[in-house]
Amino acid sequence: MQKKDNKFTEQDLHFYLIDLLASEYGWTIEYIQNLTLTEIVGLANAIMERKKISDVLTQINIAKAFSGKISPNWGSLKDPNRVKEDEFKNLEKLKKLLEKVEGKNKGKRK
Repeated sequence: MQKKDNKFTEQDLHFYLIDLLASEYGWTIEYIQNLTLTEIVGLANAIMERKKISDVLTQINIAKAFSGKISPNWGSLKDPNRVKEDEFKNLEKLKKLLEKVEGKNKGKRK
């Protein structure tokens, strides 16, 4: 009985990337195989960045739920325009925070 080699091979990467792009965009294997390597890497990076932001937002919402503060707009539903305005302000704050974090991370990568 042979011991299974747990190394991630080039073939594994090939299948992983096809699966990633097909599940994300609904493309066929043939379509994905016709993409350039630059396009594939760019799309994979975009998916990862979107996932990171989604994970951060999920963690923030979980933290809010544990603290009992589901939304900063909870209770202000009498004026729907006010809620939308507050949400936009909160998204802008989050964007600035993520830009600061990304800026710090870029400095560490050098």
